[in-house]
Amino acid sequence: MEILLRPLCIQDAAPLAKMADNENVYRYLRDRFPSPYLPEHALSFIQCCRENEEDGMSMVRGVLVNHKLAGVMESMFHIDIDSRNAEIGYWLGQQYWGQGIAAKALHRFCTEVFSTHPEIWRLSASILAPNTASMRVAEKAGFHEEAVLRQAAYKRETLMDLHIFAVLRNQWR
Repeated sequence: MEILLRPLCIQDAAPLAKMADNENVYRYLRDRFPSPYLPEHALSFIQCCRENEEDGMSMVRGVLVNHKLAGVMESMFHIDIDSRNAEIGYWLGQQYWGQGIAAKALHRFCTEVFSTHPEIWRLSASILAPNTASMRVAEKAGFHEEAVLRQAAYKRETLMDLHIFAVLRNQWR
């Protein structure tokens, strides 16, 4: 199985929308991730990714498995006093779950972030408490749990704990 990362392109809109329009994908993502996820959402997201990357605000890569789009990795760069930090987000289409793809892709993505953004010292991921699979992905990719923010997230009219995973540049392997 070949796993590659590359910037998203307009041709990714249809497969992106098809994978993202899935309740099981959406349930642990931030509310800014639309549900239902329509093709116009995918086009807007891809355009926004391009603009934000050009402005140095984020880095987004499509995850390809055997040359087919399988998911997305995103790094959002912080500003002000925490400008040496970036928050990582990731998701895969449900058909790619449970195959070790996410951890391998996340590790490659973080390596790319650290190598192309020497100012970044710390990468973190905020993961909702019920999403233990995503926590395992972060750990397998080299992240360590730093904290649990009790009832810090509100999703679907429910307060949830938010687990913070992070890795520092000097710990990266």
